[in-house]
Amino acid sequence: MRKPDLITWDASSKHRQFDKSPRIGFTKSGVININPPAQALLGIKAGDYIIFYQDRNEPKSWWVAKSDPEHGVVTRAIKKGGSKNLLVNWSAVAKTFRASTGQSGSCRCQVGIEAVEGKYELITAALKS
Repeated sequence: MRKPDLITWDASSKHRQFDKSPRIGFTKSGVININPPAQALLGIKAGDYIIFYQDRNEPKSWWVAKSDPEHGVVTRAIKKGGSKNLLVNWSAVAKTFRASTGQSGSCRCQVGIEAVEGKYELITAALKS
């Protein structure tokens, strides 16, 4: 009989897989959260700049990229709670993203792992409307 190769799901692994996926969150209050895997993918740290793109022909299609100070918005570290996420206060983008993807509340989406011309796609298809 084959020995099973078991994955342990206990309290310490509650968010194991979720935390490893590059994700960006958009809150109702206009805060954009970037988790550490997404930071690594984009090559950003606190004080770097990011920019978002929305496809005019497919409004649910969004992209993100590292930017320069002239075109992007600065990221900042969370100062309390031990979180390693970066934040951006950008209510216009957060509101437009949520509206175009049918989200009434805060939401998080995965970031595609392959860049196209330096831009990474936000995987909006998995968001529930």
